Amino acid sequence: MNMFFAVCCLLAGVAFASSALGQASATTLQISATTTVDSSLEYNKHYEKLDKILHNREFKDDNKLTDLRLRAQGGSLSRYSMSSSMNLKGPTIGEPSSSSVPNPDKKIQNEAQTLSGNVSARYRLDSDHSLGFGTGLSFNHPLQGVDRTDISRPFVAYNIANRVRDVQMLLSPSLSVTTSPENQAVGQVAGATIMANFVKDLGASRFAFSMETRGTLVFYNRGYDGGKASSNSPGTAKHQGGGSRRPANGGDGNSQQYSIEAGPGMKYHVTDRLDISTFLSIPFYNPMASEDISVLLPNSPTASLGLGWAYNRDIYISPGLQTYPTKLSPDLTTLSVSMIFSVL
Repeated sequence: MNMFFAVCCLLAGVAFASSALGQASATTLQISATTTVDSSLEYNKHYEKLDKILHNREFKDDNKLTDLRLRAQGGSLSRYSMSSSMNLKGPTIGEPSSSSVPNPDKKIQNEAQTLSGNVSARYRLDSDHSLGFGTGLSFNHPLQGVDRTDISRPFVAYNIANRVRDVQMLLSPSLSVTTSPENQAVGQVAGATIMANFVKDLGASRFAFSMETRGTLVFYNRGYDGGKASSNSPGTAKHQGGGSRRPANGGDGNSQQYSIEAGPGMKYHVTDRLDISTFLSIPFYNPMASEDISVLLPNSPTASLGLGWAYNRDIYISPGLQTYPTKLSPDLTTLSVSMIFSVL
């Protein structure tokens, strides 16, 4: 019941904020229109100069993607642009003062609250295909005072937008280099990932069905070492903000060779710029300890509920809740905000 009340409060609060923002913006525009014309013209002149220098052609929108989130993930239609996708993993409902996030499966990861994601330069080949070159970016404890910043996981990605009849698709294979200390400690050096998201509108209704899939193959600089780790054993290191000890000479624990996650979702388009979505992700992984590459073990499914608001094609913001439906608890339910935006 507490969780249901929190969800209702979150949805009502965001809806109210969106309405208030729209009214405030209209009032501000009327008051300041005469004083901002000159600065707007000056800005446009500088922007046009930059476009000419870069020959920054803008491709025509073929409207293959109409879903708000997919369009933002697809990036700007300009030849050259900068893109960023960030996610705030906030506090849990049960323990708002905690500075860590739940990790029920004891995965090898940074367990601190983070504002994390990636920043990339994008080169668009045409309306439906683009290349991205970027890096991961992470800030530990953004709500308590940042105490660690990681610029990590440089990557290259190829993005494909398409539509088959009434099914919208966004595909993105990528390669990355591992640089985070938590993962380097168990010998990870690189990874290959393919992401595929699909959205199908349900007839003339405002509802849509979605499916999100992701597969990741991890590369190591050594084989599995099953040595039992002890917090007092030599070579054990404590990583700031990670909240756990990882041995340098054994005890790989839940290291994985590859992982697969997929799950369905539903969306309701409230307006052309606002939607409500829910999503269930079902993950599996192949443990590094297994000699059989076909072995798949389950991790805890995750479920999310959120609002999504698009300022335009290039900016999408989605506050919401994330939880583990098989282990429902306020201590495992976190507040989150995801942001996708492009410039140029």
